Amino acid sequence: MLEKLEDYVFLADPEGAGILLVERTGEVWKQPFFCRPGFQRRPAEFPVLFDWKKEVPGTCSWRWKEGFLPVLEIRDGNTLLELLCADETLLVRKNGTEVLSFPALPESAALFGRTLDELRKKWENFFRKAPALSPWPGHAPDAWRSCLVQALSAFRGRHPRYGVGCYGYSVHDGFPPTVIAMCGALPEFGHPETAFSLMDYYLERFVTAEGRIDYYGPSVAEYGMLLTVCGGFAACPGGTDWLQEHRRTLGAMAARVIRARNPWLNGSDAPERRLIPGVPEADTRADRGIYTHNNVWAWRGLLSWARSAKMLGLREAAREAEAEAADLHSELTLAIRGCPSPGGLTPFIIRPGFRLRDFQENQANTYANYRYYPELLAGNFLDRDSALKVVEAREKYNGELEGMTLFNYGVSLPGVPEAPEYACDNWPIFCYGRALAELGERERLARVIEGHYRYHQTADTFTAYEIVDAESSPRRAVTDWCVPAQLAYPCLLKTYEKFFPQQREPFQSK
Repeated sequence: MLEKLEDYVFLADPEGAGILLVERTGEVWKQPFFCRPGFQRRPAEFPVLFDWKKEVPGTCSWRWKEGFLPVLEIRDGNTLLELLCADETLLVRKNGTEVLSFPALPESAALFGRTLDELRKKWENFFRKAPALSPWPGHAPDAWRSCLVQALSAFRGRHPRYGVGCYGYSVHDGFPPTVIAMCGALPEFGHPETAFSLMDYYLERFVTAEGRIDYYGPSVAEYGMLLTVCGGFAACPGGTDWLQEHRRTLGAMAARVIRARNPWLNGSDAPERRLIPGVPEADTRADRGIYTHNNVWAWRGLLSWARSAKMLGLREAAREAEAEAADLHSELTLAIRGCPSPGGLTPFIIRPGFRLRDFQENQANTYANYRYYPELLAGNFLDRDSALKVVEAREKYNGELEGMTLFNYGVSLPGVPEAPEYACDNWPIFCYGRALAELGERERLARVIEGHYRYHQTADTFTAYEIVDAESSPRRAVTDWCVPAQLAYPCLLKTYEKFFPQQREPFQSK
């Protein structure tokens, strides 16, 4: 049993222009447009707009208004504060009457009422179209709604932001997992047209005419995931028309993946393999190699593009992508067989002498545990026995804590002295949960859901940060809030409901 998680929340206006951070210490401050690159508490140069502790100094509770609206209620026995963001202004209503604004504005009470009405209408309309999830035993019924609201509130209109705090810095805006997670989730919750619009913007702003993702460290897998998410739009009303409109950009991305297979262009030291060397993830962009998850998602992306191209009547493109996908599947299968490891664990990188004893041993193993292996499993490439060996390795080799992904911050990011040695990093956890569902591992998936809900989100506001502390009391965020972590809970619930209907049981932590 872990200690409770408590940390800040953010407030955003209905259009996503301004971001305000509300700290548990009482400070409310405005996030700048250009943030410092590393996680930290409020920098001294950014003033405190309001200190809620002066109004509610003792023990108090936090909750979202009506369970999910982005209006923070801070309450004790005598005082109720309601905090919201209107444009770039903080509005605070005290005990239902007095309204304060920062900066001071005339008629702030009218602005508070108008903004609250807009927020209520916006989110009531959103959830009117979203199929409701069945209550999970012991969980707050509005938690999944709050997660979706918080995740969508970070976007600046259609412009993506990976998160807030340091993740509000513009260099992170093009990080593909933000739009992959969001545009994968929205159709599941009744809003394919919003997914179309967000992806439309992303492809125009963050994918060049040559099919290159405009980001400092895109992985090969992210190209495949984008192609797969976009290909999945065909199942939605209007999806074929959307694909027709974006066929040139998607075709350019697929061509870039195909080009990466050319050993005379990609710098491979094994030209006979026709596998793709590349960056496994932005943080480890210097560790270029032939990573299994990258090649799996290249295969998935090419298959998806082949189906899309065939649907659009692009016969030559479809045949090329089909042939490349089939050859890549064959080449990767041979490479995995030729790279045996003790116990039959599929290597996360294709190289001789692969061996893994402990996921916390070094940076490569820790990153493999938190991201490379979950993405490999989600690619649905491995046979069942091989996939279960990866799952068992996570459990056996120090890879999880209460269903969350254990992350050795000390060996992974040693330049941050104040960080704890061990933490939990759950933003890619949906990949792992989806794979467990595909494998029929209901109890394991239930454990992941329970662990994420109880220990990776705050209990009162359901706020999920990228990495959280594993040891302190109360536990705090180790890195800032991000969209994919916030989307994990509703997406995991939706997946469980789809694969295991009528099989919800109270989960007991072991």
